[in-house]
Amino acid sequence: MLMDDLHNFIIQLDLFAAEQMKSETGLVKVTPALRKTDVPGEIVIMEKDYDAMFSIERFPYQQVSSDRLLAHICAWLHQQQDWWKVTQPEIELVVQVDDSYVADVDFIVQITEQVIATENPLGEIEFDGLRYAL
Repeated sequence: MLMDDLHNFIIQLDLFAAEQMKSETGLVKVTPALRKTDVPGEIVIMEKDYDAMFSIERFPYQQVSSDRLLAHICAWLHQQQDWWKVTQPEIELVVQVDDSYVADVDFIVQITEQVIATENPLGEIEFDGLRYAL
């Protein structure tokens, strides 16, 4: 899931302690797609729409600006080319200042993620007379 990759990316930035961040999905809406891609032997089996919700407790905003964190996130999202073609991401941000050094930062990234299946004679998904695997 793209959300898991983003979570790991943010942790690897090492801007705060890993245990300070939690992430979860909101309601996941699945839309069957079953259409071919530009790559032979691949189909978009479904699209998943969800909110990826991230929460960072005691974010050291005096040392690391929220703009710096968001710039990293925006650059990473833009590099996810396959996903970027599907959706124009928006990030909702809420910052709750605890004191003059730290704040709780919550942000939501709205994601539409395509699930791709590849033609495979041993695949378990059957569509249009062919077999596919995720």
